[in-house]
Amino acid sequence: DDFCRPFAPRWSAGDTQTALELMEAFGSRLDRAGIDYAFSDGTLIGALRYGTFVPWDDDMDVTLPSEDAVAQVRALFADDPVYCVFWKNTRYMVSKCDPPHYPFIDLETPMLWAACRLRGMLTHWNGNIGGGLASPAALSEKARNLTFPTTQIPFANGSLRVRVPLKAEEWLRSTYGEAWRTECVSPSGEHVG
Repeated sequence: DDFCRPFAPRWSAGDTQTALELMEAFGSRLDRAGIDYAFSDGTLIGALRYGTFVPWDDDMDVTLPSEDAVAQVRALFADDPVYCVFWKNTRYMVSKCDPPHYPFIDLETPMLWAACRLRGMLTHWNGNIGGGLASPAALSEKARNLTFPTTQIPFANGSLRVRVPLKAEEWLRSTYGEAWRTECVSPSGEHVG
């Protein structure tokens, strides 16, 4: 993507390897426990556009169906000596422990996604906040319906399979507009290099 050249890569080879190990541990553990999830946001863009991470992104994003699922994830990792779940800013995150550090997975729910957008915390690049939906419940339901059910696709040259929304392209259009294919910015600017 020539249009993305101005953005500096954020992932070192070591970060990439750590992130892939975290994605694999996270995904396999949730799959075994029967907890639904989907890689979303910048991680979803990377999976579809590059087959791996967006080079200038700084985290991994996962959407879980509910706060109950977040609690289940916290319980799954409660006694893990390698990976831990911790609270930072507005959400839980998963990373290697001792102490928790980058790279990490941001855990979202459709309700958190809706609340952040309706509060203007994550305004879309084109000013679209939820396609005109103003109710947190309506926007959350829209996000849930676009995120679940999920499917698995190859990631990182096929070394790993990741779970993404079955309606991945529709999810991305709803969140970022058609520009998700060509623009190199995030709606909040947090992933701009």
